[in-house]
Amino acid sequence: MSLIRWIEKPYVYIFYVLLRFYVDEWRATLVMCVFQFLIIGGLVCAIALATGHSLLLISKSTLVVVAIVIYALTQIVLVRGHLWKRYKSEFDQYSRAKSRIATIAVWVGIVVVSVASVSLIKTVVR
Repeated sequence: MSLIRWIEKPYVYIFYVLLRFYVDEWRATLVMCVFQFLIIGGLVCAIALATGHSLLLISKSTLVVVAIVIYALTQIVLVRGHLWKRYKSEFDQYSRAKSRIATIAVWVGIVVVSVASVSLIKTVVR
């Protein structure tokens, strides 16, 4: 299995779970983008802490541009490119137990990663 496929399938499954919960593609895309934004922000802050920078000065315009780019890429790749639809039939065939466990894992992962990212961001950005 190639690295791209190894990353792509869980990424699409997260979107699939969000889509089943929110029903509309735009809502699922928006939530996915907020989650990605938190991950990127958390990683930037973790790197800042690891390199000894205790305070980051990031302008609001930079944050807005990054958020728009994340939304545009997610929209193009998942929705317009129909990437998630390639996996839909496979995900629909999962057994009820496997689907439920995977869905719970996705939601727990989203909560844990979001809380960790927000904690890192609050530590570094003031």
